[in-house]
Amino acid sequence: MIFDIEAAYAKNEPDLNATVYLDVGGKETRRDGMNHPMVSQFTEFTDLLRSRGYPNLRLKAEIIPEAIHETTFPQGFMRGTQWIFERGDEPN
Repeated sequence: MIFDIEAAYAKNEPDLNATVYLDVGGKETRRDGMNHPMVSQFTEFTDLLRSRGYPNLRLKAEIIPEAIHETTFPQGFMRGTQWIFERGDEPN
């Protein structure tokens, strides 16, 4: 669904004025006998956002290697908050 929303937005908008931190746990793909492509879809989505070349999009995307679904949120919240409030821009 997020891919459809992004495509509709990109069709009509040349810029995305936003600061966005996204993360996914590196171990979110296989759990409880299920197979979820969360890491590959995360990478596909963040690569797509970067490929748009939005001039005012400040994006940082991280895969937290050891995190599972339940442990990604607290780590990501901390990392994202630190990144958003740090001074200066660093390459993504």
